[in-house]
Amino acid sequence: MEMLVTKFSKGKYRNEGDLFNEPISAENVKLMGEMIALQALRAHKKFDMKVADRLYIGLIKDLHHMGEIDYIVWDGYNDIE
Repeated sequence: MEMLVTKFSKGKYRNEGDLFNEPISAENVKLMGEMIALQALRAHKKFDMKVADRLYIGLIKDLHHMGEIDYIVWDGYNDIE
């Protein structure tokens, strides 16, 4: 299974360690932020499976479709209590 960081970087990074070993630049800062958000939700899932799981799945879906024209980012982040 291809890692998300590999997919979103179009093969430039094999894993998150490769990404975070790079100096921060305009080209990689967005990807770094996305990977940090995913890591935070993965950690939170251990304590609040119901809410964090919905957020995690929604974020992955958004990341997959972010570059598509007319794609609307999931607004469920505001509905989570």
